[in-house]
Amino acid sequence: MHQMVTRILLESYWLLLGTWIPVQFVLIAMWSWRRTETTKRVVWSGFVVFPMLLVVSMLVVTDREKIVDQLIALARAVEQVDLDEIASHFAEDFEARGYSRERMLARIDARLTQYPVTQARISQVAVALDGDEAIVKFRGSANIRFPEIPYQYATFLWHSKWRRSQDGWLITSLEKLP
Repeated sequence: MHQMVTRILLESYWLLLGTWIPVQFVLIAMWSWRRTETTKRVVWSGFVVFPMLLVVSMLVVTDREKIVDQLIALARAVEQVDLDEIASHFAEDFEARGYSRERMLARIDARLTQYPVTQARISQVAVALDGDEAIVKFRGSANIRFPEIPYQYATFLWHSKWRRSQDGWLITSLEKLP
């Protein structure tokens, strides 16, 4: 429940608008039936509260939004083969299928050099926060250029673990799901 309220109030302008409109119509209907001073104030307060909620939603960046922003930045870095940017998202104790951080970065560099990636996208992000740790499942898709095939669209499901750091959130483990 708390996560849903946070998502509506702080993370999605469209959900906020979609929630506010029916509520405002109910308030207007109550005022039209009763026509009291109290219901009139409630209707007008609804018109005043909505812009304030929008401003708060724009100013507050939740942990979920930070993680999603980092995933999008990571997808951009993969497209641009920016190994320093990619490395900045991995924790020092990163581990993936037996690969240490350094071995994984070397493997990523070799793969991106051999198979260029374009139109990298992140979607279907599910973030489960637990204090300073998070479990993030997401879908990554891109066009990958293989020498033998002109263009190939690939999509992968990922399961990752993240940890809060001074600079934001860092990936501590990454696993491709079947």
